[in-house]
Amino acid sequence: AVEASPRNAQMLAASIAHNRFSNVHLVQAAVSDQPGTLHFHSQGPYGHVSTPEDATAISVEAVRVDDLLSRLGWGDVAFVKLDVEGSEVACLRGMRALLSRGDAPLLFVESNGHMLEYFAETPQSLKAVLEDFGLQVYLVETDGLRPVRASDVQGETVVDYLAVKKLPAALASERLLPPLGVEEQLARLATSGMSPHVPERMHAARTLRDAPEAILSHPRAQRLIEQMMAREGDDAVKSVLPKKKTRPWWRVFG
Repeated sequence: AVEASPRNAQMLAASIAHNRFSNVHLVQAAVSDQPGTLHFHSQGPYGHVSTPEDATAISVEAVRVDDLLSRLGWGDVAFVKLDVEGSEVACLRGMRALLSRGDAPLLFVESNGHMLEYFAETPQSLKAVLEDFGLQVYLVETDGLRPVRASDVQGETVVDYLAVKKLPAALASERLLPPLGVEEQLARLATSGMSPHVPERMHAARTLRDAPEAILSHPRAQRLIEQMMAREGDDAVKSVLPKKKTRPWWRVFG
């Protein structure tokens, strides 16, 4: 267990001692793509890597997973759960040796579009890094696993992905769902775009801004842009939204 927050690490250590767990190794550090020191904003379960300008930030050790495994002498890793509030891409780049192996572990990764933006990343760039390691990415749904690609739109602000080079036997019977079509991707994105919560609407706006042409030119995407532009008092969201496409004049008059 790797935990950057001193307070959270203290509680985890107390839990390990109280329950007499002998198979848990706790490391107080932040995972990243470079060793050294990072600034960290400690906020309970929502702590995240921060900037020196953050007056509430503390300094914590930064470690690469590859270096950590070498330090611990762990040669075999079967499973990694990764939920680091937007720092997932940096963490994955620090796992290059582990994930380049033919027997790379199964990864369970949170994708939070709101927090990824904080680090100039997106759900698409997160999935692209996983694909670069030769991993198949699945969206974890309540009724099964759905294969996704880096180019697919992540409609929901926060989802979980399963990434693996080959599904293990234990998951062979898991229900595999068909990929999401453009209509369903946009239907999920519309839910975020009409959400009462600003971070979810901002996620939808940024997703539309960066969407491939096949998504952006779809009539449903254009209607969603219209609806979001019509919302009162949403100037920050509107400033991110792409402009609604108009028909070329030669198609109007030709």
